[in-house]
Amino acid sequence: MEVLHLVVGSQSSCSAWRTLKRDLASTSNSHIMQLHGSLQDLYQGDESVTQFMQKAKALFDELVVVGRPVLLEDFNLYVFSWSSGRV
Repeated sequence: MEVLHLVVGSQSSCSAWRTLKRDLASTSNSHIMQLHGSLQDLYQGDESVTQFMQKAKALFDELVVVGRPVLLEDFNLYVFSWSSGRV
């Protein structure tokens, strides 16, 4: 609902996506560094596995949107690192 006004009138999903990407994707280096830092600092804590994975996937997806995707192998390392000494 928060971004609906940006895509109203789009003729296709592709057009809607381009509009959202243009208007919402912050590609500043500091933002990208913050996203990578958040991915590296992932910690499950008291969250359920589902909540933890949703948070991790959101970070992964946001890095894709800003044009700095993480390799799937690296993403897996970030996600599973919480089980090695952080628990």
